[in-house]
Amino acid sequence: LLLQLEVPLDAVDAAARAAKDALVVLNPAPMPSDPELVREMLDAVDVLVPNRSDGYRLADGRIQHVEVFLRRPPPAA
Repeated sequence: LLLQLEVPLDAVDAAARAAKDALVVLNPAPMPSDPELVREMLDAVDVLVPNRSDGYRLADGRIQHVEVFLRRPPPAA
């Protein structure tokens, strides 16, 4: 399931949480003014693909480089 934030965040969050057996990929753009809203849904995301500035904001400035974050492997076929 490929998601991005051009639709309401609550709809993206609901879709990610409903996709129990699917690989969930999130491009967090456009980033909301409060990145905490995105952080709260990351437990339902398998692959996070932010651009550099959004990745930096999600990490609260604690890291220098964010390219791709893979949380867990895809489900077995």
